[in-house]
Amino acid sequence: MRQLTPEEIKQREITQEKCKKAMYAGQLAMLAMIPTFVELFCSMTIREHWKIEHARYIGGAVGAIAGVILCLLFGKHRPIRQQFRSFDLRVPLMFFLLVETGGKLLFSLTALILSRFSSVTPAENTRDTLAQILLTVIVTPILEELIFRTGMVGVLKKSGSRLLAVLFPAMLFMMMHSSRNLPGRLDVLNAGIFLAVCYYETGIILYAMLIHSLHNLAALFFSVTGGTETGDRLIGLLQRRVSGYGVLRLPVLIVFALIFLAGMIWLLRVFPKKYAAAEPAEQISGDDGRAG
Repeated sequence: MRQLTPEEIKQREITQEKCKKAMYAGQLAMLAMIPTFVELFCSMTIREHWKIEHARYIGGAVGAIAGVILCLLFGKHRPIRQQFRSFDLRVPLMFFLLVETGGKLLFSLTALILSRFSSVTPAENTRDTLAQILLTVIVTPILEELIFRTGMVGVLKKSGSRLLAVLFPAMLFMMMHSSRNLPGRLDVLNAGIFLAVCYYETGIILYAMLIHSLHNLAALFFSVTGGTETGDRLIGLLQRRVSGYGVLRLPVLIVFALIFLAGMIWLLRVFPKKYAAAEPAEQISGDDGRAG
């Protein structure tokens, strides 16, 4: 058999690299269409004789199926048994603090700027049913983490670009919450970035699901208790209204800033000692990409 010349070897490597990039692009295009399809499916199925929650349930079911398929096809994470054995509650709790404090700080600072040029109408308080609460706290976190973290980050880890693997799913995650105003979207973007970092570094999707669930539970608590005497008093202690935007009061903002700073120190100095030297998640689960 004729040996390849150095030029031919180099050309073959270039061709293989182009094929890999094309494969990543195709996978990303397919992954990006799935949450969009779920969102459109929810909108198109709403009719006068349909309640909006019915469409959400059906759309959520479609998305959940898509998420499981993504997990099986592209997911690169630790087997479930290993995830439970190595589960460290401090990790999701610290990331939860980063998500909550970072998001609220970003929301407040952006809202203070926008309040000089615009105003919004505060959202009405809701009284969700038990099914809606379960959907928000359990089903939605599982669904969205399967799609955005296990699926998208799982694919993008193959590219070797940590920045792309973190930012691209976070941007799509923000776009899926398009009903929010700009401060709200930035809050979602902040959550998406920290969820992606947590999953990228640990390969443990259970962490991201728990953080997401706690985040939704906190938002649901203020949504449900708003309008009651106790709830309004608590919300009033935490924030004030500026042109309709809910902005953290200065003492609360300072406390949140200190917590966020402490969380970032932990993330940069303590967290890497446990996970930086660990094998990449795709090596842990094997090259066949099967989820445990």
